[in-house]
Amino acid sequence: MGLETVVLKRIEEVNSDIADNAYFAYGTLFIKNADQFKALDVYRMMQALKSVVLCELQLSEAGNEYAIDFI
Repeated sequence: MGLETVVLKRIEEVNSDIADNAYFAYGTLFIKNADQFKALDVYRMMQALKSVVLCELQLSEAGNEYAIDFI
C-alpha cells in the first residue's frame, strides 16, 4: 500500500470529517476548510499519522488549509 493510501485510511479511522477534506498534491497532504476544525482534532490526527509513518511531519497553514509535509 502506498503512503497516500495508508495516510488517508488512518485519517478516516480517526476523524471522518477531516478525512472528507483531505487530499494529496505533489506529496503534501492538504486539509481544506481548516477553520472548521478544532486544534485538538488536528493534534489527534497528527498523532495518529505518526503511528503509521516513520518520517517527521511538518504542519503549516496555507490560506484556509492545513498543509502537512512528510520530511
